[in-house]
Amino acid sequence: MRSLAIIAIIPVVTSLILHLLFQTRKMQSLSYMKKQAIAGVVFGIIAICSTEFGVPFNGAIINVRDSAPLCAALIFGSPAGLIAGFIGGIERWFCVYWGGGYYTRLACSISTCLTGVIGAFLKKNLFDDKIPDWSHAFIIGVICEVIHMLMIFFTNMTDVKTAFQYVEACSVPMIFLNAIAVSFTAFLIDSVSPEFRSSEKKQTLSVQFQKILIYIVLIGFITSTAFSQVLQNGISQTETDELLRMNILDVVADVKSQSDEALLSINRVVVDEIALFPDSDLKEMKKRFNVSEIDIIDENGIITASSEEENVGFDMASGEQSREFLCLLEGTEYFVQEYQPMAKDSSIMHKYSGIAIDKGFVQVAYGEKEFREDLNVRLKNVATYRHIGESGSILIIDNEGNIVSISLNDADIDNTEYRVELDPNGTEEYTVYQAKINDANYYYMFTNTEGFQIYAILPRIEADFSKKLSVYLNLFLESIIFGALFVAIYFIIKLLIVNNIQKINDSLAEITEGNLDNEVNIRINKEFSSLSDGINTTVASLKHFIAEANQRIDNELKYAAQIQSSALPSLFPEREEYEIYALMDPAKVVGGDFYDFYEIRHHGLVFMVADVAGKGIPASLFMMRAKTILKTYAENNISLSDIFTNANYQLCEGNDADMFVTAWMAFLDLNTGVMKYVNAGHNRPLIRRKDGQFEYLQGPAGFVLGGMEGIVYKEQTTTLEPGDEVFLYTDGVTEATSTDSELFGDDRLKDCANRCIGLNARNLCGRIKEEVDAFYEGNEQFDDITELSMQFKKLHVGKSRKQ
Repeated sequence: MRSLAIIAIIPVVTSLILHLLFQTRKMQSLSYMKKQAIAGVVFGIIAICSTEFGVPFNGAIINVRDSAPLCAALIFGSPAGLIAGFIGGIERWFCVYWGGGYYTRLACSISTCLTGVIGAFLKKNLFDDKIPDWSHAFIIGVICEVIHMLMIFFTNMTDVKTAFQYVEACSVPMIFLNAIAVSFTAFLIDSVSPEFRSSEKKQTLSVQFQKILIYIVLIGFITSTAFSQVLQNGISQTETDELLRMNILDVVADVKSQSDEALLSINRVVVDEIALFPDSDLKEMKKRFNVSEIDIIDENGIITASSEEENVGFDMASGEQSREFLCLLEGTEYFVQEYQPMAKDSSIMHKYSGIAIDKGFVQVAYGEKEFREDLNVRLKNVATYRHIGESGSILIIDNEGNIVSISLNDADIDNTEYRVELDPNGTEEYTVYQAKINDANYYYMFTNTEGFQIYAILPRIEADFSKKLSVYLNLFLESIIFGALFVAIYFIIKLLIVNNIQKINDSLAEITEGNLDNEVNIRINKEFSSLSDGINTTVASLKHFIAEANQRIDNELKYAAQIQSSALPSLFPEREEYEIYALMDPAKVVGGDFYDFYEIRHHGLVFMVADVAGKGIPASLFMMRAKTILKTYAENNISLSDIFTNANYQLCEGNDADMFVTAWMAFLDLNTGVMKYVNAGHNRPLIRRKDGQFEYLQGPAGFVLGGMEGIVYKEQTTTLEPGDEVFLYTDGVTEATSTDSELFGDDRLKDCANRCIGLNARNLCGRIKEEVDAFYEGNEQFDDITELSMQFKKLHVGKSRKQ
């Protein structure tokens, strides 16, 4: 048992080790086919070792060679299974030259190669390159080994008995060990790496159908096998019964024929002698012919002469036994009775024969002594040349228990050495019982005839051979048939239903992702055509409603864009002291960026740019709120720091959407050129001093507006001289992305601005916008783009005037 366990555990341990090795970083770098080649060769070597180191069992050599290509295929992949199968099969073919078994050479070679092919096919098509669960692996192992056993029969059809001896000796352990090795391997790998299993926690329709179908097939297989077993037992019992009965009846007929012919031949001689010598002494004739009685009966059925004086005058019609001979007076030529009690005295056993003569008949009888003596001689060779099956026998035994005749099969058995233990219940004639004869098990049947017992005996091992052979073949064939039926039904369902459902799901996935132009077109049958039409109709209706909704939204967005545009300054004043221009290009119809400018406090200019986190309608709504709050506080003649502090407080209130805005605002005193500014998390503006280059205005940036309550903002100060410029922008400019995922960036913006020195405010904003659009290279605009350019020309002189 230890040796059996060792040979079964080798492919299991090898599978685990190789699987873990393939998970290492070094092995993962190998290509798929290199891994398959490694696994195939490794398991091919295991198949070779299994052949070379088989374990003796019940007179045969067993191994788990077929588990190697199965493990290679089901665990590692189809190519590995094919490689391992052919390595193991080819080696098994040539191993006879160094001591391998020759009788099963062809069967083992073919089955090993075929196992690799079956494993590869199932791995690819049944399990979709996933590892099967242990129950599927077990069944596959059983079926592949059953094919192996059938191959032994098919390749030795001329010697079925020897083939059956091999199969009977090794089928159970080999089927069990191979199936256990493969199923335990699948279970172990599934436990170590559950991501490779074919049945996931949320099972697919294909996996669910596999499980339901396999239960149905198993129930059918078990039911069919049980029925076949009962049927084969009944057929075998009937065949044994008929075989024994037929031989007994044949011997009974032969015994009776021998007995009848012996007595009838004497009767003929007696008739001939009486015809020649009518006055012959019947008593002398009785002694001479060694019979017990000779009678002459007239046409009236009366004995007129007899070797026994007391018989003269006996009416043959007076007894049941004697009455049967009256047929000789009615035209029958001769008649012979069985050995039975006499009509005149039932205590005496006689056997009579009669031959018709002119006006009567002559009757001759054997008494018990004469009958036995004559039959013992004549029946000596009745059973000699009779055989039941190949090794069954016929025994003829007299009433003293002596063997009168016996088949040549048992001719060497002496009467004293022939030990027989009969079934104690075996008292009914023509009924099959069991006996132990010379310590061997037999079936037997008997009957009594002519005072002899005739036994027909058949070794149980021979009688049960056909039954066992039928059971094994039926079991093997049903295993393959039900396995093939499972695969065929599964593939039919997969082809007709599962695959088409998957196609529909794929189409629905595209539709769900927004491709409403995708059309479902599965029309292999009426049901799928109807389903496809239903989905397409639904999608068409959905497209119609979406188009209507989009049209309505587009109209609303146009109004929203008009409202947003009207909220931003669109008239740019022409002043001696400064020139200002701004633009806002939303990524969507409406955006979250905004700009603003207005004059306050006796020749003071406020200008700003802000960016709401987000895009679209939510950002535009928050933008309108932020713009209104900031302008309201700015017009109250309070400091910039107070404007931002109060605006932050207002924007934080009721901000359930957690939106915020970055902003940069400046107040320029046109009388002095002093510019005060506050930054709430916004991009640093570009500033160019007269006759200089654009540089980023340095200074700390505060926290965003609406992001957190209690933030206090600090204003900073710088002085502008006539000829200085300030350029404000949002991150939609610097974060514009090219097709190579490169950002426009701060440096590119500064370089672009410096190339535009000398342009007025409008042209400067326009040129930078053109550069950003070119940088996108056709990509969709990712964020809102806002620019504002303020160019300071001169200090204010004279009275103030309204804008």
